[in-house]
Amino acid sequence: MTFTEYEIKILNEVFDQISESAPAQLDTTAIISKYRLSPRTFVRAYKKLFGKTPSQHHHEVAMLYAKERIKEGVQIKTVARELGYHDIANFSRKFKRVIGYPPSKVTL
Repeated sequence: MTFTEYEIKILNEVFDQISESAPAQLDTTAIISKYRLSPRTFVRAYKKLFGKTPSQHHHEVAMLYAKERIKEGVQIKTVARELGYHDIANFSRKFKRVIGYPPSKVTL
């Protein structure tokens, strides 16, 4: 799969939007419709260019944000809610999968 300059520009814009979006929820439908891309083509192109899907990138950005908030002394349950997690155990599993250790091990 090769990309035109325009496609690379679009994908880079989306990458930047995701990078700046935490803790906001990712709305790929809006992104896809804005650039008139098919969902499958968008995800495949994004993964080819950046090595991860938009969803994986968003989770990575969100968990890095969470790590910083916890370092600031914000309670884990508060950070989890900020990111839209209602189940702290689910948040902790995702955090550990992305960061490599549970949020309870983040040092201030």
